[in-house]
Amino acid sequence: LVAGAGAAAGLGAAAVDVILLTGASRGLGAALARHLARPGVALRLVARDAAALAAVAADCAARGADVAQACCDVTDAAAMAALLRGWDAALPFTHV
Repeated sequence: LVAGAGAAAGLGAAAVDVILLTGASRGLGAALARHLARPGVALRLVARDAAALAAVAADCAARGADVAQACCDVTDAAAMAALLRGWDAALPFTHV
């Protein structure tokens, strides 16, 4: 993942990178979320542990990222489909 790839992909100079990241509450997912968090990046964080996810989301927001979070089990296809439909269609994912 490269910050600014949204603009490089022809989405416009003001385009942000919109990244869907699952398993974001701990381990590699949390580390990757924190690494990617910066102005111009919109993180869409998903995990099962609400408290841990909230802490990661707050840290990412403090680093300047636009953060949305949701608790969801990615093995539940119906729940994931509903979650994805609910996020802003004006900001399509540039990275998953």
